[in-house]
Amino acid sequence: MSNVTSSTYPVQTTSKGGDQFTIVRNGQLMKLTRGGLDALVASLAPQTIVQLSDTPNSLVGQAGKVLVVNASEDRFEFLTLAELGAL
Repeated sequence: MSNVTSSTYPVQTTSKGGDQFTIVRNGQLMKLTRGGLDALVASLAPQTIVQLSDTPNSLVGQAGKVLVVNASEDRFEFLTLAELGAL
């Protein structure tokens, strides 16, 4: 199931509010209206950059810094312009 993509199963985005969608989540079939589906997607998607798993978990103390990919290329980190110039 990990190879399923939106190009494999295209998603229709012109649905009406009362349309029903059937999805599989955690091995369970769920029937949702468009509003329910939108709410589910919104609850699963990060709303801010600090909610991503590969970014620092706080913006405190990061003013004036730039978000960059770290040297290991597996996370983001904040650097000052001086630190960035030294790379």
